[in-house]
Amino acid sequence: MERRTFLGLTAASAASAALPACRSAEPPGPPAAGGTFQQVGTLSQLAQSGDRLNTQVGTAPITLLKNPDSGDLMAVSRICPHAGCTVEWREQTVLFACPCHNSLFSPTGGVVQGPANRALATYPVKVEGETILVQG
Repeated sequence: MERRTFLGLTAASAASAALPACRSAEPPGPPAAGGTFQQVGTLSQLAQSGDRLNTQVGTAPITLLKNPDSGDLMAVSRICPHAGCTVEWREQTVLFACPCHNSLFSPTGGVVQGPANRALATYPVKVEGETILVQG
């Protein structure tokens, strides 16, 4: 085998082996339907935190907030559907932002700017007395 052919095959082999490492893991999908409701906080905690509370349902990080259109309580996933990074709330723009690829999401989870092409997952919420419950 000629040296040029050998080097070309070696380089191609090394590049193809490295590709899986460059690809991000598949981010989690939306929450499964029919899960049980779990206590994630109280109305007092939500009010004390400025009507936005970072918590989790099971092991999934979520933000509880009031829907700016309806005033209803919402639970929005903080996991970007593009690459699985944890999004951050940006008070100055009133948007969720992904630190990995700069995707932006509305307070209700909708895509404002890609590369993400799916909305943040949302979870069913109910309130019993002072207790906030999220299905997950």
